[in-house]
Amino acid sequence: MITDWRVLLEGFSGFEISLMVVNAILLLISYPLFNKLSHGHMEEKKTRLRLNVFRSINALIIALLGSLQVLELNSLLQAGGVIGFVGVLMALTQASWAPDIISGLIILNSDLLEEGDVVQLEGMDSDLIGMIFKTKMFHTEILNIVNNHRIMIRNAKLRDIAIHNLSKFASARGLREVLVFNIGYEHDAETVKKMFNEVFERVVESRTDIDIDHQHPIEVRADSADNYAVKWKVFYYTKNLRRLLHTRQELLEEILQSAKAKGISLATPLMHQETRSMLSKGGAPDSHSDTASLLNQDS
Repeated sequence: MITDWRVLLEGFSGFEISLMVVNAILLLISYPLFNKLSHGHMEEKKTRLRLNVFRSINALIIALLGSLQVLELNSLLQAGGVIGFVGVLMALTQASWAPDIISGLIILNSDLLEEGDVVQLEGMDSDLIGMIFKTKMFHTEILNIVNNHRIMIRNAKLRDIAIHNLSKFASARGLREVLVFNIGYEHDAETVKKMFNEVFERVVESRTDIDIDHQHPIEVRADSADNYAVKWKVFYYTKNLRRLLHTRQELLEEILQSAKAKGISLATPLMHQETRSMLSKGGAPDSHSDTASLLNQDS
């Protein structure tokens, strides 16, 4: 049997034999990946990205072996010297490329980030909201939804920041968004809740361009009672995340128009406005207690 293999390989050069061995090894490694192609569209994308990594490694090895063949470095000592030089060069530069490759493989093998997901990145451009466009060997391309342009981020840096995947819902209701308003104490809770509920009903009936979930009504909650206003939070659900900012802005505009029509001010009352008017009359308070008493008299 050994004689048969030797006879079979007599017509091939050392380079061709090395090339066949490398391709056989890479084929064995990538065989399980090919079996995943039938598991759906997203799994096919992830498998294709993994294969790109193996294809690049295969091309690098073939280029190295081809260079040895062209330079006629056939002896083990000569070939070992070139391979050793390449190995030292890669070891000296590994800090600039190895973390990105490893991080890219970790991202591809995790189910947290996939192409088409809408994510929010903390600590970048006021918590950047974008869509994962493509994950490559060294970097990830993100489509900025606000400005409609692509952003390239190193895979290693992407793993160092907090990433909120807005496309991965915790329930079937969708993403739970919130709008915050500061409303003065002169408006009772019933009036405030009625105003927000009327906005929701109007949006459901006439504003089909605002992508909020019609099956689940909004939730209006008093979050905190501050010194000069009550902080109200309005929760709503949405599933069309590519229009996330549009939905948020249009819903906010509807609430502002309704509040103005009903005489509900969304501006937080400020103490320094009263203080300035009092100082302009020539009265200078001596203490904080005097300031409070004078303000109460003005009110």
